[in-house]
Amino acid sequence: MSSDENKPTVYVKYVPGFWGLGDYLRGLSMMYTTFDNIYRIVPTFMHPLRYYLKYPGPLVWHAPEIFDIRKFPKQDPLKTLRQHMENRIKVYGEACILTNFMERPSGIFDRRLRSLFVLNDRTQKTYETYAHSLTQGRDYEILHIRTRDEFNGQAWDHHCDVLKREVPKIPQTAEVRIIIASDAKYRDYLKSVFPEYVYPVNKPCHLGAPIVDDQVVKHTFFEMKLCTEAKKIDAFTTYSWGMTGFTRIPASLFNVPYTVVQF
Repeated sequence: MSSDENKPTVYVKYVPGFWGLGDYLRGLSMMYTTFDNIYRIVPTFMHPLRYYLKYPGPLVWHAPEIFDIRKFPKQDPLKTLRQHMENRIKVYGEACILTNFMERPSGIFDRRLRSLFVLNDRTQKTYETYAHSLTQGRDYEILHIRTRDEFNGQAWDHHCDVLKREVPKIPQTAEVRIIIASDAKYRDYLKSVFPEYVYPVNKPCHLGAPIVDDQVVKHTFFEMKLCTEAKKIDAFTTYSWGMTGFTRIPASLFNVPYTVVQF
C-alpha cells in the first residue's frame, strides 16, 4: 500500500462559473506545495474540459466543499484552510475545495500540473490537425493580448495605438507568429493591421465563464495548449500584476520564454 493511500483525500475541483484555468492551476499548485505531505491531493474537472482531457479526475458530488481560499482571513488564510479541511475530514473522511490562490507553481510539482494539459487520444488528433492548420509544421511563437473580461470602449483607442506601435518592435524569432486574444475585437483589429501573422478563427472564451459552449471551450484550451509548445510568448496585458495565467502558467510549466508589455 502506498503512502498516498494512507492519507485523507482532498479533491481540488474546477467548475464553470468560478475562476479561469490559470487561476485554478495556481490554486492546485498551492495545495500540492502546502498539503501534499498531509493529504492526497486529487484534481478533478467538473467542467466541459473533462471531455477532452486524458486525466480529468473523478466526478465528485459527495465531498463537502470548502470555498475559495481568498474568502478566508488575509492574515493567515492557510491556517484557516487547514482548520476547515481538518473539520470536514474528521466528520466525512475527505474534503473538497474550490480554490484560487495567486501563487506561481513552485516547480516541485510541475510534472503533475503538466499532466493536466494531456489530451485524450481522440482530442489529441483533433488538436494536431488544428495546430498544423496554423503552423504547417513550422516553429511558432505566440503573441497574446489580454484585456479585461468586459470590453472597455474608452480604452479601445489607447490599446489599438499601443499594439500598432509596439507589436512591430518585438523581434520575431520563429517562422510563424500566432496572435491569440482574449477578445476577438483585438484579434480582428491586429489582423487588419498585420495580415502577415496567423490568426485562429475560433471564438475566444473565458474558461471560468458560467455558461460556455463545449466546442468554444475546446478551442480556447487548444490556444492555451499552443502556448506550451511555443518558442516564446510575448504578452500584452491590462493587468498591473503582469502576465495573465492563461499564458503565464503554460510558460512556467513548460519552460517557454516570455515577456510582458503593459498597456
